[in-house]
Amino acid sequence: MLFLNGCVTHSLYQDPRYREVISSVLISSDGMKLVAQGKNYHYIFDAPVTIVKLLQSNLHPYVSGYFNSFSVYRSQEITGNYVLTLNESTPESFVNEAVALGFTIDSSSKAKLVYRGNLCGIRYLSGGVAPQQATHQLNDTHTVVIETPASASRVAARIVLTPVTVAVDGITVLAGVVLMPIFLFGLESYKAVCGVGGKDCKR
Repeated sequence: MLFLNGCVTHSLYQDPRYREVISSVLISSDGMKLVAQGKNYHYIFDAPVTIVKLLQSNLHPYVSGYFNSFSVYRSQEITGNYVLTLNESTPESFVNEAVALGFTIDSSSKAKLVYRGNLCGIRYLSGGVAPQQATHQLNDTHTVVIETPASASRVAARIVLTPVTVAVDGITVLAGVVLMPIFLFGLESYKAVCGVGGKDCKR
């Protein structure tokens, strides 16, 4: 899923911790990619099938979620997981639809239906590309704390510039495919931890 573009050596000694402000979360119109846009970096993931199906259903207004437990490696691969929670106000007629998508009773609350899934993607430099339309931006921006182990922070990282572009009419595009905003994720718990090695990506 690596998009070939210009790349730069970001830093020889990166701070062990930095903060990223996420301003928008978008999905490609073909349902293939999920994009979290920050001021300094863009995080482009393979769009999970469950999220795509959820957005196509009548259920999505009753679902909220957050990103959690992310790892960014020297290769700039990013893996992690997300949690979706079904609203307690969800009509009973939609509950079965949620179960069919894979939602299960949360063991901690023993009441809420939740779905836990994985994400896999690549971190890119933002190159100053940011959402131009107000409708593409989250109601509130969210700060992401990203930690880098000392062993990884001392290695120069060649990071590819984002393949996301903004057309003259303000439409955000990824490799020629229009990106549309989604508001499932509040991002309050979004945290990334940079590691040394890579892992296989599974949805």
